[in-house]
Amino acid sequence: MEFLSLQVDFFGSTTDNEIVSTHTIFCKKHTVRREDPTTPSDRTLFSLGWPPYCSGNQVEAVFSRAGYVSGTFLQENAGQLVKKADAEGGGQGGRVAYVVFSQPEELDRALGLCGGGEAVRCDIGTTGVRKWCEDYASRRLNSTALDTAANLVVGQYDNCAAYQPKARKRLSQPDSDGWVTVTSRRPQSNGPQNPRKKKKEKKLTNFYLFQQRESKREAVAELRRKFLKDKERVAQLRTQRRFRPF
Repeated sequence: MEFLSLQVDFFGSTTDNEIVSTHTIFCKKHTVRREDPTTPSDRTLFSLGWPPYCSGNQVEAVFSRAGYVSGTFLQENAGQLVKKADAEGGGQGGRVAYVVFSQPEELDRALGLCGGGEAVRCDIGTTGVRKWCEDYASRRLNSTALDTAANLVVGQYDNCAAYQPKARKRLSQPDSDGWVTVTSRRPQSNGPQNPRKKKKEKKLTNFYLFQQRESKREAVAELRRKFLKDKERVAQLRTQRRFRPF
């Protein structure tokens, strides 16, 4: 099936005016050799040529006039599908989009929008330098919210630190039966109480028979060397022995 062209007018709001950018989107019915349940061939529209500032929600808004869109996959290249949230904005060139409809008739109506000569309107919101400033500001931490969260955490810690002595004192008081709860007063550490010791790696030695024979030979030779050394030492002590009663 050949591609059909669809003219899309992208409207973006700036600080003082409204700009229009027209792009030609090429669409056709999605066909593959191996069927994928996520993008069935009878309900999926394959399109390409989407600008990098366009998001999956805007692609869904363009084709929602043809029917209910159950899923949209917008990504850099055709092939393995990515999540819709991972494909919001970014990129430098045209991108491809897989639009999944709920019914096959809705896919036919979407293809009917192509080639009609009428441009479809798509609102992309803020663009240009203003959008860059908003994106930068959204990534910055709000000092007021940060102070509020920090004060909340510090207050919870202070309340917990003040409650522990009172709870320990209350437990030290005898109950109605005269029993006293005994608690541990050792300071609790943040780390693990009983850290497991790392197991030493076991090295497999003398696995082969020739290794066992060599180890036995070396052991016998070491014993012989020790015996000769002790024998020489005993002979030397005998020659140097002297009678010293005092």
